[in-house]
Amino acid sequence: MVVNARHRLTVPAVLALGTAVASPVIWWWPHDEGNDGWTVALAVWQALPFALLLLCRRTGFSDVGTVVTAVVAAALTTLGYVAVERDESSTAGIALIIFPLLLAVVAAVAFFIELGIRHVVRRFVNRSAAHS
Repeated sequence: MVVNARHRLTVPAVLALGTAVASPVIWWWPHDEGNDGWTVALAVWQALPFALLLLCRRTGFSDVGTVVTAVVAAALTTLGYVAVERDESSTAGIALIIFPLLLAVVAAVAFFIELGIRHVVRRFVNRSAAHS
């Protein structure tokens, strides 16, 4: 595999987005005695979709697909944080546990959509080359 500038930029970009998404959990948590292990675990949990994206990238997800999906996951997580923060319900915080699972599903679906598109394009190119 040839490593070019785009390949070298993908992993740091996804890691930066994952860190940016996980950071608010640590900042917003009550700081009576500092952050405990549960707070850090919840922050790492928020970064789960980004870790899945990097894993999918190692198995064939394109750089563009990885970064676009990471940007979408970061935007959806940010919107989720805003919704939780504005909600008056005492159980709104449960969404912080559910977001990463839903976004991991989004990442997996994006991966399979890309694989399907690649398959269709490959068949079309092969069929066009055979008829030429």
